[in-house]
Order: sequence, then structure tokens, then C-alpha cells
Amino acid sequence: RDAEQQKKSMDIEYRIITRTGKVRHIRLRSEFEQDNEDNVVRSFGVEQDITERKLAEEELRKTQALYNLAEQMGKLGYWEWDVSTDRLISCSEQYARIFGTTVEQELSPPHNNFNDEVARYIHEDDRELYRQVTDTAYEQKEAWDIEFRIFTITGDLCYVRELGEPVFSVDGKLIRTFGTLQDVTERKHAENELYQAKFKIEDILDKRTKELKEAQLQLIQTEKLETIGILSAGVAHEVKNPLAIIQLGVDYLIKKTKANPDVSEVINEMDDAIHRADNVIKQLVDFSASRDLHISEINVSELINDALGLVNHEIIKARIKINNVIQDHNLMISGDKQKLQQVLINIFMNSIHAIESDGMISINAKKTNMHGIDFDTTADLNPKDEYILITIKDNGMGIPENELNSIFEPFFTTKMAGQGTGLGMTVVQNILWLHKSSIHYENRQSGGIKISILFNLSGA
Repeated sequence: RDAEQQKKSMDIEYRIITRTGKVRHIRLRSEFEQDNEDNVVRSFGVEQDITERKLAEEELRKTQALYNLAEQMGKLGYWEWDVSTDRLISCSEQYARIFGTTVEQELSPPHNNFNDEVARYIHEDDRELYRQVTDTAYEQKEAWDIEFRIFTITGDLCYVRELGEPVFSVDGKLIRTFGTLQDVTERKHAENELYQAKFKIEDILDKRTKELKEAQLQLIQTEKLETIGILSAGVAHEVKNPLAIIQLGVDYLIKKTKANPDVSEVINEMDDAIHRADNVIKQLVDFSASRDLHISEINVSELINDALGLVNHEIIKARIKINNVIQDHNLMISGDKQKLQQVLINIFMNSIHAIESDGMISINAKKTNMHGIDFDTTADLNPKDEYILITIKDNGMGIPENELNSIFEPFFTTKMAGQGTGLGMTVVQNILWLHKSSIHYENRQSGGIKISILFNLSGA
């Protein structure tokens, strides 16, 4: 009616229902004929059934909607560049969305210049790699697949994956490129988290494996020590009484043979041998002593000074200086004072024998946490706990690296004949195990040994 009144041609689409009840889409195009007075006298036109076209358009619309949805879900967009003009000639909404822009912005200068795009968006550390990959693809006339980093228009860092392909003319000239760009930031973050988790798990497994091996070695060592302890107690009991009788006889002979130097020298050598044997027996008695602990609160500074006092004669005789640099004299630990004193005495005597003369022993003790411990320990460290770390250093001869792992073995010694039984450090380790504490030996670069003893402030 409007077309008739305005005397214009008509082109409309509408639906009809057929006699069978089906809906059909119709397109009507008509013209109006007028008389000399411009009155419409008749109309004529063509009706076309466009149902199939309409259904095809609807399917295309649905397909496009699904495609757009897939692009959004996969964060995947397409692009196309005209190489001759160095311009982006088409792209999808998702492609633009990755950069934080719109299609209109991407297709308008200055956004659509390739070199500007590279400089504007690609991370500076990835630009050279991107150019190398694409240049190689152009030269070899093949597709490329690369992951790199970009900055969005708002400055956010994203990881993207680009699949591209060059198109060449008949004469082999590169004329355009096209491809897809996918935002893989979430995948990259997930991969990084997975890698960190994998690294953490491997670290935990390595630590637990190491702890298990150390526990197995400790179990073997404990069983070995138990056996040696039982044997040692029996040997000490059977030997000590006869040795005491021999000692009395030697003492008597020394008094009676002073006038004969040759006999006196032989008897003095016998006396020295008896004292060495007696020392071995004392060590065996210590080794096989009760595993019961008499726990009390112990002042660390006093414990160290008492042990030094007991070996003071040896220190003076060897002309050794003691550098006691403990600053906190109120440090306290829980333990068996007598047994821990024995630990320090054994360590001090080892240092004295290693120095021989005119050396120095440095001693320090401090409170620390697990982050202040710079050596491997079998102790079960807790980041919430505090520890007492006693450090003893000497400038003696040190221990050969290939023998460091053997120093706690029963009857192993690096001392000269007559200076040690090889049980001192075994006793030390045994006592510290009873206190759930640990000891670490290492050679110093400047010479000598550094011994670290770690006590948990929660006690034994």
C-alpha cells in the first residue's frame, strides 16, 4: 500500500502457509503502471519461492554462530596479510580480541602494517625468533608453527601460538600469508605450574630416597654397634682385671730396676703398652655403656668450657690457642650432660692430635633455623623449629676426602699408632643419635676440619 501511494516499485519478502500447512518464504518484486494523471491503474510483478535460500541462510547463521563460539572457547582467530601492500586485509573478531582491539582497529592504519605489528605486539626477546621462523617458511615455501609472547594493547603479557602458511604466485612470488592465532596463556601457565609441581615432587622424592638410604645405613650401623657393644662389654670385663694385675707387677719392677737402664727401658715400654691397652678398654666400656639418657637443661657455653677444662693439659702441652667466640652465653639445650661432654672431649682430642702443635681451635655456638644450616643433615628439620648449632674448627691436617665417610666406622682411625682406638667418633655419633641430633664433618679450604653439631631446641 505504501509503495502504491508513493508510486514506487516494491521488493519484499514474506511467509505464507500452504494448504498442507507448510511455511514457505516468498520474495515479491512488483511495479506500478500509471495513467496520464499519475493515477495507479494496475500493478505487475514476480513472486519467487526463496524457502531453500532462507533455510540455507539460517544454517549459515547457525554455523557462523557456532564458529564464533568455537573461536571464543578456543581463543582462536584467523588473519590474512597482503604481502604486496604489507597490510592485514582480514581477521576475525577473536584475532582482534587477543590483542585487546577490534576488527576495525586491526584493519585500519597504523595497526595493519606488518612491521609495526611485530614491533608493537611481539615481546622484544621473541621478535628475532619470529622473523627467523617466518623467513625460513617463505624460503622453503612451507607452513610454520610457532609459539611466542605478545603484549596486548593494555600491556598484559600473553602467550600465543600461530599457524601460518604462505601463498605464492605462478612465478613463485610471495603474494600473501594467512593463518590462525591462538591465545595459549592459560595452557602455558598450567604447563609452568605442572613443571613446578613435577620439580617439587622430584625434589621431595630425591630427599625421601636420600633419607631412606641414610636410615638404612643407620639401621645397619646400629645393628653393627649393638653387636660390637655386647662383645666389647665382655672383652673389657675379661681383660681389665688381668691387666690391672700386670700393671701392679710392672709398677713393682720399675721400682726395683732403676739401677739397670736396659731393663728399665724395656719395663717402661711395657708400662706404655699397658696404658694404651687400658685406654682401649675404657673406650670399649664407654662404647658398650647404657643407652639410657639422664636428661637435664644444659647451658651450652658451660658445657663447652667444662669440656675444654678437662683437656686443658693436652691443649697447653701442644701449645694450641683456643678461640672461643660464643656471644650468647644463655643458650640452653636438653640432653645428658655427661655424654655430651664426652662428645666434645673426643672432638677436641681429635683436633689436638691433628694439629700436633702451635695451632688453633675455634669454637662457636648460635641459635638458628633450618635456613641457616649450610650442610646436609639426617635430622628431621622443621621450618618452625629453632636449633642450636655448635661449630668447631681446627687448622690441622684434615682428613682425606675418600676417608670422610668412614670416620664413624668402628675402629677406623687416621691417627698414628698409639694415639687412638678408632672408637671415639663412633661413640660420638652414637651419643648424638640418642639425642636425635646430627654431626657433620668437612675439610676446610684453608686447611683443617670443620665440625658442625646440630641440636633441636625441643631437646632429645
